[in-house]
Amino acid sequence: SEIQSIKKMIRLPFGTKNISFVNLDQNFLSKDKSFERSYLLEMIMKNDEFLTYMTTNESFLSSRFLTILEYIFLGNLGVDDNERHLLCYVSYRLIEDMNKLDYIEMISKFAS
Repeated sequence: SEIQSIKKMIRLPFGTKNISFVNLDQNFLSKDKSFERSYLLEMIMKNDEFLTYMTTNESFLSSRFLTILEYIFLGNLGVDDNERHLLCYVSYRLIEDMNKLDYIEMISKFAS
């Protein structure tokens, strides 16, 4: 698919550290107390194996990069913040439902 082709192009710069996320590089997740309100992020913070995966896996990082671009693109189209959050959430729920996935279960599988 077109998205898979784009992801392949993005993976290399992550591997060579030419693209990075500032919040990951500065250990932002552990410093920002607002994440404590989220069950998902609480699970992530307690799971070192998954946290390592989501901060080093080039495929995951390239998907995250595309998600951020989608969010920015929607903003440039004039979609307000609440609608952008909702659209991104609904998109992920649709992907989960179509693929019979559960993000909590997926994160739990990383536990030792």
